[in-house]
Amino acid sequence: VHYTNAPLSVRERLAVSGHDLNRALQSLKPRVREGLILSTCNRTEVYAVLGPNAPAHLLHDFLAEWGGLPGAQVRDLAHQREDRDAVSHALRVASGLDSMVLGEDQIQAQVKRSLAVARENRALGPALERLGAAALTCGKRVRTLTKLGRHSVSLESLAVRAATHRFGSLRDRDIVILGAGDVGRLVARHLRHAGALRITVTSRSLDRAGDVARAADAVARPLAELADALTTADVVFCCTSAPHPVLTTDWLAHRLAMRAGAPLLCMDLGMPRDVDPAVATLPGVEVVTLDALADVAAAHRADRLAEVPAAEKIVAGETARYLDWLTSRTVGNGRNAAGDRYTMPTAPND
Repeated sequence: VHYTNAPLSVRERLAVSGHDLNRALQSLKPRVREGLILSTCNRTEVYAVLGPNAPAHLLHDFLAEWGGLPGAQVRDLAHQREDRDAVSHALRVASGLDSMVLGEDQIQAQVKRSLAVARENRALGPALERLGAAALTCGKRVRTLTKLGRHSVSLESLAVRAATHRFGSLRDRDIVILGAGDVGRLVARHLRHAGALRITVTSRSLDRAGDVARAADAVARPLAELADALTTADVVFCCTSAPHPVLTTDWLAHRLAMRAGAPLLCMDLGMPRDVDPAVATLPGVEVVTLDALADVAAAHRADRLAEVPAAEKIVAGETARYLDWLTSRTVGNGRNAAGDRYTMPTAPND
């Protein structure tokens, strides 16, 4: 499922956060010969090698069970690709061609992490191990041989630009970053580049908050002091991996009473969401979600479209190379090359 075909309310149900990835893979393994799960801010994908008699809806059912959603709803929203189409899609994803921000480079690190966790869980086999390597190689070639990744724009940088647009300048604004993971670190970096001077980083781990704060010349505070930090904040960037909203209506409404009506901009970069959707109904509060950033991303897409044909040519070549290897391997083992289906459900996209 993907931001182009599934609403945020569904994507957050199907998201597999880092601390849940082991559990999800252990649930997937008995159903497939090989398995890999890639879950980011804007997609959840399951790549698998299925046996010849596996039901076509197997992976849809897995996602439905994971998210506690009706199987029919997931089958309506998710798109399943097989064989060449599945391989080509994996390579396009790792090259940034399938991202909300065309050509963004964070996806490479996310693919690497997904492969590493699948490897640790013994979910990978030769086909997906080789596919992962091919995807990373393809992504590197696209960035090296085209201008698609030049002056890379990321989701985090777009969020900072959106906040800057709201205020005109962030230089004299009080900014809170909630979360000290990779997303929080990137937000802090882009805030410094945007000229922000008053940044507070808060996290469950004060040590991690301190690491992010030092790199951005910011202040680190424990999560217990979040309420105090929000009393004067103009913007809060929410970047945690929590499985449920961190900013709830009741909790925030009490803190807003101490702000004397001052507006608060909440940039919600969490997946699942860090900000309860009902927070947007509170007076003076504006919530910007991942889906809202899609419009900002579209504005930057036109500058990169000229590089897409060259990138797609690289993807086609690397896809053919992988399939040649796969064919030689299955035939060499005396097995029917079409005996296994290499498939993954994801959204139909551009």
